[in-house]
Amino acid sequence: MPDASSRQMSLTRRAASCSSTEDTCTVKAPRRDSAAPASSTKDTCTVKAPRRDSAAPASSIIKHWSLFSADRKQLDRHSTTGPIMALWLAAILLGFTLIGGLPAMGLHGVVPDSLRPNVLQMVWIFFSLATLRWVPEDHNSAAIFWMHALVGGLATDGIFRGDWRCLTNTWIIFMFPMLDCFVGTDSRNPPPKDQLESKAFRAASLAQPVCQLIFLVWSCAIIAHGNDSGKLSLAEVIGAAFSFGTYAGAQGITCAHELCHSHNKLDKWLGLLNLVLVGYPHFEIEHGKGHHKMVATAEDPATARAGEHIYAFLPRVLVGELQGAMELERLRLKKSNKPFLHPDNELLRLFGCSIGVACAIGGCFGGMAALFFCAQAIVAVILFETVNYLEHYGLERRLLSEDESLPIEWHYESVGLSHAWDSPTRLLNTFVLKLQRHADHHVHAGKRYQQLETSDASPQLPGGYITMILIAFLPPLWYAVMDPRLLEHRRNAPRQRYRYWPRGMAPPEHSTFAETRSTRAAAKGAAETEVVETEAAAAGRAAAKVAAETEVVARAAAVTAPPASPSPPSSGAATASRAVARRARPTLAARAA
Repeated sequence: MPDASSRQMSLTRRAASCSSTEDTCTVKAPRRDSAAPASSTKDTCTVKAPRRDSAAPASSIIKHWSLFSADRKQLDRHSTTGPIMALWLAAILLGFTLIGGLPAMGLHGVVPDSLRPNVLQMVWIFFSLATLRWVPEDHNSAAIFWMHALVGGLATDGIFRGDWRCLTNTWIIFMFPMLDCFVGTDSRNPPPKDQLESKAFRAASLAQPVCQLIFLVWSCAIIAHGNDSGKLSLAEVIGAAFSFGTYAGAQGITCAHELCHSHNKLDKWLGLLNLVLVGYPHFEIEHGKGHHKMVATAEDPATARAGEHIYAFLPRVLVGELQGAMELERLRLKKSNKPFLHPDNELLRLFGCSIGVACAIGGCFGGMAALFFCAQAIVAVILFETVNYLEHYGLERRLLSEDESLPIEWHYESVGLSHAWDSPTRLLNTFVLKLQRHADHHVHAGKRYQQLETSDASPQLPGGYITMILIAFLPPLWYAVMDPRLLEHRRNAPRQRYRYWPRGMAPPEHSTFAETRSTRAAAKGAAETEVVETEAAAAGRAAAKVAAETEVVARAAAVTAPPASPSPPSSGAATASRAVARRARPTLAARAA
């Protein structure tokens, strides 16, 4: 007789043959045999039948563009997810372009004619990004990660328009706190690796360095030749550097970070191109060989200490990462018996490329363009290192040993999910290649960005990265927001000795690891000795008590025993001893009584 699984397959085939105009059909199952298990198919079974008409894709799209956000507990397993994401990005770009050429729009007297298209474009960007709340997400569609092309285009378009629009991406940053709250969070994890469209995700990340180079050259050409209003002023060039540096730091260095973790040569070269364009090529050397090994320790310059504000952290990390990269490169060359100043020095070659790009821009587009290039690089690096500040603030790994014969990274426990702050905000994760799932990235550094997962074991930031960056530049507000969360995380974590504490808190008395270990061993030995002495004293008292009771019982038995039969006198000594016993008998009886 066929088993339950074969019955279910038969029911599914029969359900598929139902009319295409019905959503469900009821199929009768064969009557259950008495020998069949109780868990077999029931008498009736309602099976959803897929629609076959041409309106299926349209109905699915309408379903997702509802007035409520999608369920964040389940992935959207629909074939229309990718097309919807692509249409969403295309609609943003098309609307932005059309609004830029529209005339009055009925706003006479409200907004000056010269500002009207610019204001409307910024409003369009805000509301378009807010609609991401209703865009489905299956974590297997790479279309949305082409957002970098849109952001780079916004920066270049703002430079062309001039005036306050040179700061286009800077204005968008201030929109993010509200947008993050409205769009919401997404803590769903992607499908297994073998089900992901890895080539599409890789293509999106490989295109970013090429797009950034094109937008950079385009922006320099605008600065050199001017726009419709003439040459840009110094203030406009500085504003353009802030806007383009925001793009280069938030997406350029982030994409370089992703590509430099790859073992593919093309990926690594394009990642280095991005780092050269912001004058920060030593990041590739220090990040993988330094930061990932020493994260959440005092030896890592990219880990912010508890109570350290951003203005103290930035100089320390900028100098520390450069020193770390120089030391790593020196050790690498030393293995080949080569001096630091050698043509094989990768650090010198990469910095030479950055200087060459700056000189080429200055020679082709003039001094203002060279100033723009240097200023956007500074903004990008500061923005990215501010992200480093909030990713590991106050988190420390447990110290296991101070043995100097061991490698320094072996002195600490392994990197875990509790050594990086995560943020599940959906909007910014689409901009920064899921960098906010940072704990999983440190535990599994080889994972590509589309495979990163969230976990309840990692501490959570109260907002997205952009929101926290704005808070970080106000240290009192940062301490008020983050220090209570840091202390709560430490209370819930296994006990350990922390080196740094939030401001206003007195840390415990400092002691080295060896001193702490010897003190604990001495205390443990003293406690064990005391226990042994106490047990020995108790055993002695118990033995004395037993001996006393035994003596009393023996004396009582001697008093109550019947007199022994007379025996012939053997000697004078025996006769004397019996006489003594007879005289002592009344005394023993009295004592026993």
